[in-house]
Amino acid sequence: MQNASSAPSTPMRIIRHTSPEREPPATPDEPAASVTTVRERIKELQAEITKQQTVISQASQALNLCAATIEFSGSTEQAEGERLLLLASHRRQACLHELQRLQVEGAGPAATAGMATLHLTQLSVPLKRDYVRQLNADGAVGHHAVCLVKCRDRVLATSMQQTQPSTTLLHFPDDIRMLGLASDFKVTVEVYLLQASKEVLSHEMKYHISSKKSSSKLLTPKSKISELKAPRVQSPAGPLAVRSPQFALHGYCIFALQQASRRSFTLNKVPCGSPLEGSVNLEIKARVQVPPPSPHAAFLTAFDDVSGLGAWHRRWFRLQPPRLAYWKYPDDVHRKMPIGDIDLSTVVSERVIKAPRDLCARPNTILLESSFLTAFDDVSGLGAWHRRWFRLQPPRLAYWKYPDDVHRKMPIGDIDLSTVVSERVIKAPRDLCARPNTILLESSIPAGLIVPESGSLVYVHRPDGSVVRRHLLAADTPKDRDIWLDCLNKALEYVRCCGGDED
Repeated sequence: MQNASSAPSTPMRIIRHTSPEREPPATPDEPAASVTTVRERIKELQAEITKQQTVISQASQALNLCAATIEFSGSTEQAEGERLLLLASHRRQACLHELQRLQVEGAGPAATAGMATLHLTQLSVPLKRDYVRQLNADGAVGHHAVCLVKCRDRVLATSMQQTQPSTTLLHFPDDIRMLGLASDFKVTVEVYLLQASKEVLSHEMKYHISSKKSSSKLLTPKSKISELKAPRVQSPAGPLAVRSPQFALHGYCIFALQQASRRSFTLNKVPCGSPLEGSVNLEIKARVQVPPPSPHAAFLTAFDDVSGLGAWHRRWFRLQPPRLAYWKYPDDVHRKMPIGDIDLSTVVSERVIKAPRDLCARPNTILLESSFLTAFDDVSGLGAWHRRWFRLQPPRLAYWKYPDDVHRKMPIGDIDLSTVVSERVIKAPRDLCARPNTILLESSIPAGLIVPESGSLVYVHRPDGSVVRRHLLAADTPKDRDIWLDCLNKALEYVRCCGGDED
């Protein structure tokens, strides 16, 4: 048994929520689960709304009882009841919004997207130093705090924590998981506070636990006047009245899959006199599981550039993501290397479309586009630009001299995205590089690499003594540059949020 004087440690609580409209992907030995229809989903939401309405009614009765008795008025039990009322109210409201969305829009395109998993840990909220200093000076009890994590009809709540005068950080030791999210999810984290009250009654007096042992057995107990007095304020609508949550919103933040690598977010709409500093810290692990398409093979006639003249060649194409490879005959697939291929990760077209008639008059032609990049390199201290074929396949950005060299030769070089120290890939500033459509990213250099002490345009000495490698990559057009910026930043966030995943 622990000593009564030792401070109890808050246990970590794991909160999981699986999407009722999406089942986890089936294993090869297990058949795929049937998809829930919109009508069935609406019935599930209506049942959940009824359930949460019952919870709201029960929590309101419990809170009315707490307000009507001096034993539990302002107690921790009353604050926990307020937390349950807050959670049930927001769950009911979220289900109502999702029900209205399904009735108007149906399932929407997000229902067919890949499944995403979200894992939130180390959730903490900084407090103002003046507020903590005031708690130490006045001996006040502070506030009860709870965080709600929302995503569409899903609402999860952390455990209730109380601000302490010994620390400026309000920590929530919960482990929150959301399974089966859409790949375009948006999660909202809301912070709620409730003014705490000082406990005036002991646990024994609150629950009427008597420590006195009477030797005489009385058939009828003595009636005595209670030492406790009823509180002045009671619910004017009676003991069955439905209450509103007393927790007040003190800020919220919204993030999506693209911000999964961040560890700190700024809270919006923080009240002026709030004890919160205005930010929330948390660790996010997000993963998207997209089922791969089935392989497909057929004959296609491809257009090629031969010495500046166009020519059509009939080839056997095989689609096996992320590559579309082609041979001369179907029998060559297992006997020979492909004549060439198209790396789908380098395609800059938003979608593969039918070729416009003003571009190609041949019927039944499809069009997709990919782009080159021109890389800047340090050659004996002198800068030089080289046009290279880049292929982005996280965690590496490799490059060759020609597209056909991808399967025939090793890459000339590559950039390991896990070593990139830039927060984001950006357009190169004009004072650094005057070449148009140039993007910039910086990476750490391997240990033992000898670089010039004076530095150069490629190798830069930072004020902290570290040396970084600048990568300057120029696209052909502003559109290609923006596409590369978007693809590289998405790849960086994917590598940073999945690189340390042990699964």
